[in-house]
Amino acid sequence: MPLGRLFGVPVVVSWPFLGLLALGAGFGLWPQVLILAGTLLSHELAHLIVARAFGLEISRLELLPFGGVAWVEQPELDPHLETSVAMAGPLSNFLLLACGVLAIGTGLFRPDLLNFFLEANLMMAVFNLLPALPLDGGRIYRAYLGRRWGYQRSTRRLASLGRVLALSLLLLGVVGAFFGRIYLAAVVMASFLYFAARKEEARLGYSFWSGILRKKELLRQQGAVPVHSLVVGDGTRLGELTRHFMARRYHLITVTGEDLQVLGTLDESQVVQALGEDGPDLTVGELLSRGTGRSPRR
Repeated sequence: MPLGRLFGVPVVVSWPFLGLLALGAGFGLWPQVLILAGTLLSHELAHLIVARAFGLEISRLELLPFGGVAWVEQPELDPHLETSVAMAGPLSNFLLLACGVLAIGTGLFRPDLLNFFLEANLMMAVFNLLPALPLDGGRIYRAYLGRRWGYQRSTRRLASLGRVLALSLLLLGVVGAFFGRIYLAAVVMASFLYFAARKEEARLGYSFWSGILRKKELLRQQGAVPVHSLVVGDGTRLGELTRHFMARRYHLITVTGEDLQVLGTLDESQVVQALGEDGPDLTVGELLSRGTGRSPRR
């Protein structure tokens, strides 16, 4: 549901999240509802401010039961940028937590509401630092893994962890119900965490092709981009190969046979062109033989 705009960025709120807030308000918990909403908005506002400071475009801000997702128009970020933007949310919650601790004993706030404020910020920060997508911890971990595995492989691995975490929360809800405890928040968070992780994977195709365009723009602007070398077997499919491609790197691929003899080399432009024309199931050996006139030895 569209909520409005925050610094020019469209804000979308999920219906179950609104339902949870309405449920709390229906039980007369208006102060807690306002604290929870403010905690979430401050978390996402921190992401937005840091992203804008780095010149990144945010397509929309989506508020979910476990927090929110700031969808960056440039999905495959430089690792340093992704880490900085991801850390901003939890750091804002820790800052609010510190302010709340300083307010203890001042008598300025109701003790029960102050405790809820502290718990809300602590849980928001800690939960979002778990190393699974689409949580902030998953984005920080992806920035680290991306240097070794590439963006696509890292995203798939951490999105899988996000689904595992979602299923764990769902299991917690089921076990709680078995023992007479209702963990409605855990079940709602599980469903949205699962589908948000799926959405992260669904954006990979867009991320890959937009990354190629950005490399061309960087080459035009800077005159050079760093090279990353890969060695693959001739039976490797293009779809599997491109999972190892990295942002802001141009790739040179050495193709080997079964006994590791070098059959030839390919570059990123050849792979990208073949991927668009023949699809992800074409092997690098087939592409190499097509380009050089040599068939890979078996």
